[in-house]
Amino acid sequence: MCIFPAAPNRRARCFAHVLFLAFFLLAACGGPAPLPGEELGAPRTSAMPPEREDNPPRGNTSSGQNQQSRNSPLRACAVDEAMTTIEEHSCIHADPATQLPEQVKAATDSKTVRSVSRAHTPYVIALTQKDDVWGGSVVYQTEDAGDYLFYLSDKNLPYDVYVGDGDALAPTCGGSTTNMCALSGVRKYNLPANELVQIAFGPVPDTDQVLFLAERLRSEQ
Repeated sequence: MCIFPAAPNRRARCFAHVLFLAFFLLAACGGPAPLPGEELGAPRTSAMPPEREDNPPRGNTSSGQNQQSRNSPLRACAVDEAMTTIEEHSCIHADPATQLPEQVKAATDSKTVRSVSRAHTPYVIALTQKDDVWGGSVVYQTEDAGDYLFYLSDKNLPYDVYVGDGDALAPTCGGSTTNMCALSGVRKYNLPANELVQIAFGPVPDTDQVLFLAERLRSEQ
């Protein structure tokens, strides 16, 4: 042990001896004491929570709630003058010889979701493939409150409509169209004013795109 002052080279050797002795005593005593509630030798986990990924738009999985909504009986829409007129009008817009459709891609995350809200405009929606199935979401902005018609080129393509943070909204009626045009299926939804509505397609194993057109149904049509 070094008790008295020493020359610089002896001081360095003395300091090394002290470090060696401290290390030896620490090892003999079994190392540092564990933290409260922690077993000796167990790895210490970080107190920071894992980072959360952005939640994807709803309806892209085959949850029981969505399946129950889709499997509920769908009442056929009445074929009255207003429905016939708006269907004929929609079929004109859906004809590519009359109007070329807009191209959008369905999103699987909330950062890239696209709008299909332009009036009297057909959209070709490219579905996104994930885990061997196709799906994704788009949004539609309503204007005033009332009945809206959603037309699809594939009447069998499953989809759900969400308003706000609620559950999937049930259509008031729906089914096949009566005209022979690119639009084969229609659903009617009663929607609130100035609402951003989410339309979630799929999942389906074999459909990668669909033609979509939305129209506001008015009594004077």
